[in-house]
Amino acid sequence: MRGVLFILLVAAIFSSISISLRTQDSGDNASTLAIAANFLTFRSAALKYISKHPGASGDISSSSLSEYLPLGFSPRRPWKATVISKILYVWGNANSYEISAARELAHNPFSIGTVKNGIILPNAPLPIAVPANIPDGSLIGVSGV
Repeated sequence: MRGVLFILLVAAIFSSISISLRTQDSGDNASTLAIAANFLTFRSAALKYISKHPGASGDISSSSLSEYLPLGFSPRRPWKATVISKILYVWGNANSYEISAARELAHNPFSIGTVKNGIILPNAPLPIAVPANIPDGSLIGVSGV
């Protein structure tokens, strides 16, 4: 009987260590989801802006998006939006957990991902190229306008 209790105790300790390490690696889950949702809210505002300003081109300032954002919205990161050749790019710094969370919240579209070597990952059926000024590792959302 003592042997079984000892095994259960050891298993509980290892489970606790494993859970602790996973939490440290992924960061605070609530914070990760909040940043992902914050990005998607900013992206949604940029899409609304573009629908009202179809000829827009170049950088879109955060202040231009204010009427399309929820009251009291505060960006958790310095998200950026620009239109180049009738394509809207919304991006900013995020870690891999935040990028995964944004993709999951948006139901995993090919138009949201991370930038690597000038394309969005995960790859769409055809690679989606991004402007050179958007750094590798960025969380990005792309939409045709």
